[in-house]
Amino acid sequence: MLKKTFFAAVVALMAFSQIAKAQTNLQIFYDFGRDRKHVTTTLEGFYGDKWGNTFFFVDYDYNAKNKDGVNQGVSGSYFEIARCLNFWQNSK
Repeated sequence: MLKKTFFAAVVALMAFSQIAKAQTNLQIFYDFGRDRKHVTTTLEGFYGDKWGNTFFFVDYDYNAKNKDGVNQGVSGSYFEIARCLNFWQNSK
């Protein structure tokens, strides 16, 4: 059930980004290491405007396990936001 919900959320997010014409990127990574088998998702966004641009990304690691060793959900998260300003464009 959790996998179906996760898949539905990913599809909805991708559909929304196509409708909104946003410059957003969702990536899903799987670590094939012998002792590290878990999934990481990365959501990135880049938006430009007349004052500069904004870039962000959010990483989620899905390797939390319950007492039976079954993956249960998000174990960690990391994000960055960068805003670049351009005050001198079109100035005289």
